[in-house]
Amino acid sequence: MDTIRQNRKTEHIKLALTSPFSLSSDFDELSFIHRSLPEMGEDDIQLQTNIGPLTLDYPFLSMR
Repeated sequence: MDTIRQNRKTEHIKLALTSPFSLSSDFDELSFIHRSLPEMGEDDIQLQTNIGPLTLDYPFLSMR
């Protein structure tokens, strides 16, 4: 099964490299302006979240 899968991956790569179709798309024309949050300070960010009646200081649960 692994040999079949590896051969299929190799076929996909060869097809992509030898395709007569354009390798570009309209997404190549997009550009994004990076804007972090310069007007905010660390004290302005609240990580507290509510899940039903449960309030969490941080939206991450550790399942240890």
